[in-house]
Formats: sequence, structure tokens, C-alpha cells
Amino acid sequence: MTNEELETRLAVLVQEERRITREVLTLIREADKRCLYRERGFPNIYEWLVKSYGYSQSAAHRRIQAARLVEMIPAAGEKLAAGELNLSTVAQVQSAIQREEKRTGERIAREEKESLLSQIEGKTFEQTQKILAEEFPESSVTKESLRARNATESKLTIVLEEECVRALKRARELLAHVLPEPSYACVIGRVLIDFVNKSDPLNSSSENRKTLLLKRARGRCQFVSPTAKRRCTARTYLEIDHIIPRALGGTDDLENLRILCREHNQHEADRILGKEFMQNARH
Repeated sequence: MTNEELETRLAVLVQEERRITREVLTLIREADKRCLYRERGFPNIYEWLVKSYGYSQSAAHRRIQAARLVEMIPAAGEKLAAGELNLSTVAQVQSAIQREEKRTGERIAREEKESLLSQIEGKTFEQTQKILAEEFPESSVTKESLRARNATESKLTIVLEEECVRALKRARELLAHVLPEPSYACVIGRVLIDFVNKSDPLNSSSENRKTLLLKRARGRCQFVSPTAKRRCTARTYLEIDHIIPRALGGTDDLENLRILCREHNQHEADRILGKEFMQNARH
């Protein structure tokens, strides 16, 4: 293969990759809207992509964010396919929009989103970061990260507000009575361990209903996908669910109760009672 042939072949494959990426984003967004991940035993679209399709965590996040923005601004998909935009910068824009909307409690107009996309055409990740910091200075944040350093240690990078900084320094002063000159890592570790020991229902001696159910479930959603035979991994947003719903005569006996994450609680309610019934019940 000559150098010219190599470059020609690469150009063809890059263009094909862009076209396929656009199609992948469309399918990801459709799966997200259908909540397909619930049926497969996952608590969210993110875990579904990572565990079922082998995406890295960052790759899954980029595709989810880009898919959501492309649905709102279809022209972004065309520009992705043409190479005028790239996946990372489109995902950056969507993340920045979400942070700003959360901060202000107001939706950003479509025209402003289109303007942002126009500004980042042909820009690098770093250039896009600067543009977004100028557009949304109050919601511009340094991304948190937790990365493994070796088999026993991880590095955490976070941004703390002043109140948290004062609390961290005070905790260090208090801990100094036990450990001379403790590091901030040691302070955070001790506080976290104490919090988990006191707050985790799995460590509680209480015999209230939810604690008993959480212990029985080992602090994890009990939904098992009937097709994939996979148990949900969710350990947050856990709720008590009636196996036989009250609307169908189900009781509050422990044998009729289980722990489900919020997503699978909703999934089971829709499946058993019907989406129309649940929509009417919520209104």
C-alpha cells in the first residue's frame, strides 16, 4: 500500500466512522427514551452502555450527552457526520447547558444552543472549554475525577465551596488530638468511615421495615431481568415495592415487599398496572 492509498483509505473510513457515529447516537437516544435499559436489568442508560457494549465510562457519557443534544438540534448530527463538530465538544456543550439550566432553573433557548454549536465548529476540546466558560461563567466547573493510582490507592480531584473548606480544616484540627498533623486525605477518610458506620442501614440494629428489607436485599435493587437474567446493580435511590401492587390486593407483609431502584420500581408499575393507569395516578 502506497502512502497515497493509505491516506485515501483512511479518509473513506473516517467518513464512514462519522456516519456510523451519528447513527449510534440516534439509537442510543431512542433506547434512552424507551428506557430499554430497565428491561435488561440496568438502572440507567449509562450502565447499560458500559456493561453491555464495552464503552469506557467517559465514552458512554460523551455519547449520551451528544445524543441528547443532537435530538434537540438535528443539524448537530449533520455537522458531526461532516466532521465540522466532534463528539467530545458536542458532549461538552450539552453538559454545560445542563449545568446552567440546573443553576438558573430555566431552559436555554434553542437559538442560544444553535449559537453555541456554531461557535465551537472546528474547535478543540480546550478551545471549547474556554468558550463555554465565557458563556456560562457562574456554572463553569472543574470536572470531578476519581482515578486509580495503583491497586490500593485512588486520586480524587474535587472543587469545594468555602463552607466545606472551613469544615474540612476544622475536622483536621479536631482529628489532630488523635493523629498528629493528619493529612486531608486522612481526615476525609475518617469522616467518611464514621458516616457510613452510623448511617448505613446495613450496619443498623434497627428492625424497622425498610431496614429489614435493605438487609435482606444486601443494599441493592432486587430486580432481575427476565430476558438477560441479570440483577440490577443500583445501590442508590432504593425504594420499597409491592410485588403484588396494592391496587391488585397486595398486602404490606414482608413477603410481598422488595427493594427496587426508582427506575425499576417505575418499570414494574408500568408493566403490571399499565402506563396509562400510572400516568393517570400521577395526575
